[in-house]
Parts: sequence; structure tokens; C-alpha cells
Amino acid sequence: MRMEIYGCPACAKPLGMESGAILDAQITASSEFNGNHAAKQGRLNFLAVPGKAGSWSARTNDVNQWIEVKLPGYKG
Repeated sequence: MRMEIYGCPACAKPLGMESGAILDAQITASSEFNGNHAAKQGRLNFLAVPGKAGSWSARTNDVNQWIEVKLPGYKG
């Protein structure tokens, strides 16, 4: 899904998950299919390159899989 907000130039700039402002270490997942499908590959608009798929994939295909982004300042 894509959403665009018109009249908001700052909204067109890449943010955290796409820009890299959120570090790889802040992105975790319940599992990873393999090293080529790691949680950090779950970034927005992440493109496949040799040795890295263009997405995160869970090891198990079930409803218990998740991806988490730890944001600064959150104490949970």
C-alpha cells in the first residue's frame, strides 16, 4: 500500500526505516529464513543486491511471526 500526503513537502522525504536513521541493530524479528532474508532487509524500498534479498522472510510460515523496530526513548 502507498499513501501520499499532498501539500506536505517534508512528507516526501525518506524517514527512519528507509533513510537508514533507524539502525540495523534496532530491527529484530521472531525468525529469519536465512542470512539473506534478515530482519534488517525489512526496510522500506530495500532493493536486492548480491547476497541480500529485497525483503525479510520468516523461517516459519505461520501467524506467530513478527518484525519489531525499537525506537529511541521507548521503555517497554
